[in-house]
Amino acid sequence: MLLFFSQNLMLSESGALRFIAFQRWLALIFASSPYVNADHILKTYNTNSDILGDIHLNNDFSAIAKFCILYFPESNIDLNLNALWNANKELCASLCFALQSPRFIGTAIAFDKRAVILQWFPNKLEEFDSLN
Repeated sequence: MLLFFSQNLMLSESGALRFIAFQRWLALIFASSPYVNADHILKTYNTNSDILGDIHLNNDFSAIAKFCILYFPESNIDLNLNALWNANKELCASLCFALQSPRFIGTAIAFDKRAVILQWFPNKLEEFDSLN
């Protein structure tokens, strides 16, 4: 995971979307470790000078993609789905699918995330011409 700390790691759109397909497995690795989630990595992407405030990301695809790849159901970081959707709806949709893919959701935070996505996501899916 040291790779994700690197500012030089740049992800293409196709590479990021491929990576998201493995997000469930990355989440499982972190969940079974003392870290539980990847929030310690996600916080390194924060450009907000107020470290106690909301996390702000650089407005480039690679920064947003790295955040989405490591944003797991167990994350304690609040996610503004509308802001992510406005930045990149394909990446946001992929993250929403990934966050709903675990077969077992064992914590309240992960369950609450799923509930929020299930309420928010169906209306957004209508904006796509095709789900391929």
